[in-house]
Amino acid sequence: MKARRGIILLVFLTIFFALLARAQPAGSNFLDTIISEVETVIVNGLRRMLMAVIRIARIAYLLMGIAGVLMWASGYAISRGKQLIVGAIIIAVLLEALSGSI
Repeated sequence: MKARRGIILLVFLTIFFALLARAQPAGSNFLDTIISEVETVIVNGLRRMLMAVIRIARIAYLLMGIAGVLMWASGYAISRGKQLIVGAIIIAVLLEALSGSI
């Protein structure tokens, strides 16, 4: 049911924008302005989501490292602690390398 509504909405919007573009004078960039504004909103939203994911991942690898050090230093689960430490280091290196390119 939701897929059908989505398809109907997509068809309606396509026809609407086609008619809107056809109704505009040749020198008008009204549709270009709308598209650029929508593009800006989408890009900014995705950038904010990516920054939130990066913050969450930083907290996750920090907690993994702390848990690994505690497990390794206490002798509770030495091998698991080492695995957590190595995993936290790998995630930290990859995340910081990827977030530096953004």
